[in-house]
Amino acid sequence: GIGANVLVYPDKNIGLFGGVGFALGGIGYNAGAKFRIISKKHDTDPYALIMYGYNAAIKVSGASEYDKLFYGPTIGFGMDFHSKHKKRGYWSMALLIPIRSSAVNDYIDDLKNNKGVTFNNDLLPIAISIGYRFVLK
Repeated sequence: GIGANVLVYPDKNIGLFGGVGFALGGIGYNAGAKFRIISKKHDTDPYALIMYGYNAAIKVSGASEYDKLFYGPTIGFGMDFHSKHKKRGYWSMALLIPIRSSAVNDYIDDLKNNKGVTFNNDLLPIAISIGYRFVLK
C-alpha cells in the first residue's frame, strides 16, 4: 500500500504514530509506538515498533465485492537514515512482521472453495516499509 502517517515524540526515544493509506483492498489505518536508540556517533538510528492496523489486504480482480482488509498487530525493526547536511527530513526503512488471525486464511479458503476465486500470489509473512519523513519544527 501507499499512505502517510504522523509521528510525534513525547520522549526523545519514544514516538507515537498514526497513519492512513490505500491498500489493494481499500483504505486502511494504523497506529502504534516507535522505540528508537539515538546514535551520537552515526547517521543511523535503529528502532523497534509495534502497531495495530491493517496487516492483510485481499484484492479480487473483477469482483471488488470480495476485496477486504484485515486488522491486527504488527511488530517491526528498522533504521532511520539521517544526513548531517539535511535537517528537514530523513529516510526510514523497516522490516514488518504482521501477526495475522486465522480469519485471513479462512477468508482465502472460502473464496477459493466456495466462490471459485483463483489466487496467483500467497500472502507474504513479512513486509518492507520504506518512507521519507519530513521534520516539522
